[in-house]
Amino acid sequence: LSFVQGLSSHLAAAGGAALLIDYGSDAPPSDSLRGIRGHRFVHPLHAPGEADLSVDVDFRAVRAAATATDAALVCPPLVEQRHFLAAMGLEARVNALLRAAPSDEVRQALFDGATRLVESPGMGSAYKALAIAHPSMGGGIPGFGTA
Repeated sequence: LSFVQGLSSHLAAAGGAALLIDYGSDAPPSDSLRGIRGHRFVHPLHAPGEADLSVDVDFRAVRAAATATDAALVCPPLVEQRHFLAAMGLEARVNALLRAAPSDEVRQALFDGATRLVESPGMGSAYKALAIAHPSMGGGIPGFGTA
């Protein structure tokens, strides 16, 4: 949380906004320790030193650390990645890329990649987006509706 405190201090002093995207929820994680190797979940003790270890983010604690640093910072409600990407224009962007793609193989890879980002269950609902913004950003932070 020291990273969030430092980031929040910078935002409070200099303005701007930060976007944090990871898997987690607005509650402390329970039993979320897992290993990841070769883009697959494995037991945390499978191949020690060769598997990445990961836990869900407690976004409520992140938000609390930000606002404890400066109560004026704006932290809109957490949104699922799929909703954030839709609000940011993912469909229009993917369609533009598909029109410009040089081959069916590239078009399929673009479609598959975009689908993976928004699938539910999957990355679209497991990953969440949180914004921390200076109050000068106003009530609406892109991708989050109104704060």
